[in-house]
Amino acid sequence: MAKQWLNVFIDQSGSAPGSQWLKLGDTAQLNGQSIRIHESDRSGGVTMTHAGMSSYGDSEVYLKINFPNGTSRYLSAPLHTPVDVAHVASLELNILFSVVAVSLKKHALVNAHCVYEVL
Repeated sequence: MAKQWLNVFIDQSGSAPGSQWLKLGDTAQLNGQSIRIHESDRSGGVTMTHAGMSSYGDSEVYLKINFPNGTSRYLSAPLHTPVDVAHVASLELNILFSVVAVSLKKHALVNAHCVYEVL
């Protein structure tokens, strides 16, 4: 079969009301099929500003592989070696980052992708 892909993109600015986790994802429903994950990768980052000082942070990008029996396995991005996985219920690509200070101004610009193939 042809290669397919998941993509997640965050371009978000604003003030944080308090400590929080921000998460965005894309999911492929695979209904127990076997897949080959060819690669996953990411780019971008998170800038946080408070009281005139800025810092640059990173986000976590990961794949969550869900199985029909309710269990899951995780792979962190980037992944540049193909991985075969049997009996996959769904495949999730997620971006996760933390904002830890009240009234912190944030700008998150992160892109992630996963290329996979149903076998």
